[in-house]
Amino acid sequence: RQSLVDGLTNSRAEGFRLEGFDGQPSGLRSMNPLIDLGVLQGMAGSLRKKSARVLLQRMPAVEIFMHFMDLHHQAFDEAELDADAFLTPSEYAELVLCEILLRLLRLPP
Repeated sequence: RQSLVDGLTNSRAEGFRLEGFDGQPSGLRSMNPLIDLGVLQGMAGSLRKKSARVLLQRMPAVEIFMHFMDLHHQAFDEAELDADAFLTPSEYAELVLCEILLRLLRLPP
């Protein structure tokens, strides 16, 4: 059964698949993989949940990373920002990426 699942997901192509995504950005949350099938928005919750899981499992790494680093939905007014007190989304993303890299470097081989 596992090889069948691997064949239908990103596992065979890239060696892994995304099983979940906490704190999804609005762009990812709004994706409805059943639109192409003509299924309306009022579909059963379990069907939508299963289709969303398959969407994540089939997502390539570059798209996963794009959604992971999606900060454009964070609203802020640059005119009201005190440059010394707040980080812009770009600065915040830079710090997050730096921390991720540092943690990956500490992983045992």
